[in-house]
Amino acid sequence: MAESDLIVARKAIEGLDDLLFVLGCAIADVDNDVALDGSAEQLRRSLNWLLEAARPVLGASERLRAGP
Repeated sequence: MAESDLIVARKAIEGLDDLLFVLGCAIADVDNDVALDGSAEQLRRSLNWLLEAARPVLGASERLRAGP
């Protein structure tokens, strides 16, 4: 195994994949919602939803970098 190789548990990868799926759905929702209603209130709700979906991805990434 090379020094640059990384071993990650399948469960961690699957968890990250699930979070990325949710983030992708949030992005699609925000695109659609803002296209239909660009009001300040809609932008605020969309941003909140996007942040809610993005924060767990960041947490998972930090856990992966920290290692076992």
